[in-house]
Amino acid sequence: MKCAAMMALVGSVILATACGGEDLAERIAENRIEAEGGGDVDVDFGDGGVSVKTEDGEFSIETDGDGNVSIQGVGENDGDSFSVDSENGDTVIETEDGTAVISQGAGVPDDFPSDVPLPDGVEIQFAQSTETGDGTGFVIAGTSERSTSDLIDELVDRLEQNGFEQQQLTETPDGSILVYQRDDYGVAATFSADDGDGSGFQMTVIPESG
Repeated sequence: MKCAAMMALVGSVILATACGGEDLAERIAENRIEAEGGGDVDVDFGDGGVSVKTEDGEFSIETDGDGNVSIQGVGENDGDSFSVDSENGDTVIETEDGTAVISQGAGVPDDFPSDVPLPDGVEIQFAQSTETGDGTGFVIAGTSERSTSDLIDELVDRLEQNGFEQQQLTETPDGSILVYQRDDYGVAATFSADDGDGSGFQMTVIPESG
């Protein structure tokens, strides 16, 4: 049984800890997971967390007094292992393939490359950095009171000043797509007009493998 399915089943019986105690909740969770084909299962509810062990692996969920959440999963194979940590507004996801850091309303990540330009006047709503074998990639999304044409004109000018070459520029009444490339990074930006005069903006920065 996949970890996600086990997590959903465990979540459905957490309320039983308040109604009948931890031992009852553990037995209910174990019986339900085993009934769904999870094999031999051991569930343990502890202070601020829960751990589940099956024949295919194990995972644990822990919370602290500040509402931060940590999830650790170990599969039967090394490639199935993962961890998710939420702290100070950031969510860090680690797998065999790399690490992703997701931030809400936190601005541009500290390690965002300084020579990859962003247009002025964009309020960042979402930021993600992901480590891969080729380097670190980024996704930046936000809104602006500026028009899409203003944002596009400025970003095109700044990208070309920083050595990027245009691969695609598609403009429609509903939105636009801009793709540029340099030896070290590829950049794809999308722009969408909102109901007023403002714009939605998203940029994906992908490291080039060389």
